[in-house]
Amino acid sequence: MEKPKITVADVINSVGETLRTICNARGIELKDVDDELIDRLLANAFEEYLADETNTGDSLNVPHK
Repeated sequence: MEKPKITVADVINSVGETLRTICNARGIELKDVDDELIDRLLANAFEEYLADETNTGDSLNVPHK
């Protein structure tokens, strides 16, 4: 089976959706986001993901409510 070709537009859309999701989770308005905040948000989200994976061993760690 052939892998689907991923385009630059696909990557940009994915990053945009990720940023919107992180902002929503943190209660931040997207209009208030600047480049520095984007860098911090993405870095913090990645660090939290790695910390959660390390603690639980679950690569698809989703908080249970």
